[in-house]
Amino acid sequence: MTRSQFDSLSAGVVRSYMDMEDEILKEIAAQLVRDGDISDTSKWRMRQLARAGRLDKHVTSVIRSYTGFNTSEMQSAIESAALTETQYLDDAVRDLAAKGIHNFTSDVPAEDSAMNAAKAFQDQAKNDLNMVNTVMRYKAGSSFVRAVGEVYDEANRQQALNVMNSGAASVVMGQRSLQEATRKTIHRLAQQGIPAFVDKRGHEWSPESYVMMDMRSTLANTARAAQNTRCDQYGIFLIQVDSHMGARPLCAPFQGRIFSRNGTRGVTADGSGGKIEYTPLSETSYGEPAGLFGVNCGHVQYPFFPGASFQSYFPYPEEENAERYKQFQTQRRLERNIRAAKRECMMLNETGDKEEFAKASLRLKNQRAKYREYCKKTGLAEHNDRTQVYGFDRSVSGKTVWAQRKNSGGNISGNGLTKSSKSDNIKPYEIKKTRAERKAIIEKAKAQERPIFAEDTDENKFASYVRNVPPKEGYYDVALHGAPTYAEFFGEPIDAYTLANILRNREDYTAGTKVRLLSCSTGDTSETGNCFAQLLANELGVEVEAPNKTLFVNSDGTFFVGDNLLDNFSSELKHFWSRKN
Repeated sequence: MTRSQFDSLSAGVVRSYMDMEDEILKEIAAQLVRDGDISDTSKWRMRQLARAGRLDKHVTSVIRSYTGFNTSEMQSAIESAALTETQYLDDAVRDLAAKGIHNFTSDVPAEDSAMNAAKAFQDQAKNDLNMVNTVMRYKAGSSFVRAVGEVYDEANRQQALNVMNSGAASVVMGQRSLQEATRKTIHRLAQQGIPAFVDKRGHEWSPESYVMMDMRSTLANTARAAQNTRCDQYGIFLIQVDSHMGARPLCAPFQGRIFSRNGTRGVTADGSGGKIEYTPLSETSYGEPAGLFGVNCGHVQYPFFPGASFQSYFPYPEEENAERYKQFQTQRRLERNIRAAKRECMMLNETGDKEEFAKASLRLKNQRAKYREYCKKTGLAEHNDRTQVYGFDRSVSGKTVWAQRKNSGGNISGNGLTKSSKSDNIKPYEIKKTRAERKAIIEKAKAQERPIFAEDTDENKFASYVRNVPPKEGYYDVALHGAPTYAEFFGEPIDAYTLANILRNREDYTAGTKVRLLSCSTGDTSETGNCFAQLLANELGVEVEAPNKTLFVNSDGTFFVGDNLLDNFSSELKHFWSRKN
C-alpha cells in the first residue's frame, strides 16, 4: 500500500480530531466573553474560573461524542490495511504460479494471516487514542485557566497605562482593555490550539500532527507486518523499497534498493536475468524514529521475487531530493497558518468582535494568497482538505469575504502615502558595500520569518507593533526604519538595490508583486525630488507605496502618517492635549 492510501484510510480519524479541537476552542472563546461588560477584572476572573467546571463538562461531552466513531473508524482502517496488503501479495503469488515461475504455498488462510497481524496494532492504536482524549481534556481545562489569567494580567496592564482617565472614561477604558486582552489571547489560542500529546522533551503536538503521525505509522506498520507474516509463510525474504522526491535525510540513501529481511547479503536476479546486489535491512536506518519505515515515514516495501521481479524504483539526486523535502515542510507550515487564521476568525465570530474579525479576515486572505503562490511556484498540489476548520462554515466564510472586501486597504489614518512606479529618469543612490557584506545581509533577511528588518528598543516598540498591521490586498509588506533616500536593515543603512535583492531571495515574495514600505519618510520627495520608494520601484519594476512623512504604528496594528503624534488626534483632543502640556 502507498502513503496516499494510508492517508486516505486515516483521513476520517484525523479529520475527527481536528474538528474536536476546533469545537473546544470555539467553546473557550465563547466562555471568555461571558460577563465581558464587567469593568472590574477581578470579578470577571473569579466568575470565569468558577465556570471552569462547566467547560470541563462540555469538553468531556464533545470528546465522548467523537470517541465511538474514532475507535470504529480506526479499527476498520487497520483491518483494511492488513487485508489489502495480504491480498496484494496473494494475487502476485497466484500470478507467478500461473506463469510457471514460482509456486509458493501456505497452510494459513490469507484472512487469518491478515487478522492476526492487525490485532496487536488495533489494541495499541486504541490505547493511543484513549491517551489523546485524556490529554486533550486536561489541556483544554489548563488552556482555559491560562487564558483567563492572560486576559486578566493584560487587561490590568493596559488599564495601568491609562491612569489619567477617571469617572466614566475609566469604565470605558477598562472595558476596552478587557477586549484587547481577550483578542490577544484568542490569537494565541488559534495559533497554538489544544495539544493532544506531550513528548519526553516537553514538546506539545497538535491533534492533527499527532493523530496523523500515529495513524499513518500504525497503518504502515500494520501493512508491513501483514506482508512480512505472509512472506514468512511463503518463504520470501527479499524486499524492494520504493522511492519518492523529497524523502527524509535518513531515508534518502536507501530508496529504490533491494534488501533482505533475514540479515543475509548477496546477488539476486531480476526478471531478465540481470544481477542485483542486496544487503541486510538491518544495515539501513531501519529502527530509528526518523529512519526508514520510522515515524511518519512515507516509504513502502514490496516483496522481491528472484527471477521474476524488476527493480522499479531508483534513488533521486541528493540535492534535488533535499530541496523538495524543504518545500514539503514549507507547504505544511503554510497550511497550518491558514488553519490558525480560520480558527481565529471562527473564534472571533463566536465572541461577536466585528472589528478584530475584520482584521483576522485580512490575515486569512493573505495566508491563502501566500499558499496559492507557493504551490504555483514549486509545482506542488494544493491540499485544501488540510486547511478545513470545524465551525468555519459557509456563514463565517461569507463574513470573512465581506470583511476582506470592505477592509482591503487596511486601517490607515492620514493621507501621507506616496505611490511610485518605474521611471527611466531616476539616478540610483548607492551605499557602497562589498559583495560579501551584501550576501550576509541577504542571508540574514532570508532567516526572518516575516520581512520585518528592525528590532524593538526601550523607547520604540515598532518591530512588535508592525507585526499587527493588517495586510493590504495585492501588496507585499516590508517593515524597516527609513529615510528619504535609504533604509535601515537592523540599524545598518542599505540602498534600494540591496533591498531589491533581499526580496528576490525570499521564498514568500513573488516577482511582480507590488510593495508597501512600512518605513518612515521613504516616500518623501521634498529633499531631492526623488525617494527610496522610487529607487526600489525602479529596481523591482513594480509599484511601491511608502509614507512621505513619519510613520506612527499603534500596538493594535493601526497606523498613520504625519509630522508628530498630534496629527492623529481630533481637533478637540489636540486642544486638550496642548492645554495639559
